Amino acid sequence: MGLPTKIAADCGNRVGGVFTSKLFRSLGCELQGLCCEVDGHFPNHHPDLIHLENLQSLIKNLQTTASKLGFAFDGDANSFGVVTKDGLVIFPNREKMLFAIDVFSRNSGGQIIYDVKYIPNLASWVKQRGSKPLVRKMGHSLVKVKLKATDAPSGNVRTYLPQRPLV
Repeated sequence: MGLPTKIAADCGNRVGGVFTSKLFRSLGCELQGLCCEVDGHFPNHHPDLIHLENLQSLIKNLQTTASKLGFAFDGDANSFGVVTKDGLVIFPNREKMLFAIDVFSRNSGGQIIYDVKYIPNLASWVKQRGSKPLVRKMGHSLVKVKLKATDAPSGNVRTYLPQRPLV
């Protein structure tokens, strides 16, 4: 096994700070934690990943340290953004597309439930792949109710991981 991968994680002073260190270290990563102390006053920046200004401390960390990759978590740590060493930002809404590809490969034609914060062209992207987009209000419980009612293979509130088995 090679040297540990050096990564940075910005928890936005929210719940991600509780588990991030243990998670990444268990994966063999060397972690540079940012804003990991839980503080609901957001003393460093708001943990909303939609706005680029909330990723600036992570971007700067990657530019000035040996960390190779960065992760930024939202307030309840059910979604994350990725920042590369050269400054490329992969926002959570784009990650949904990547995870949906796997869902489509196993469940052709099923519904994909997602919340209203996603990019406007996600619906057409889902339709082009032969599936049915279904937008819901944000909130884990709202999506879970719709997931059960529709038997959709994927219904997530920015978690990007299916709530039910894929097979």
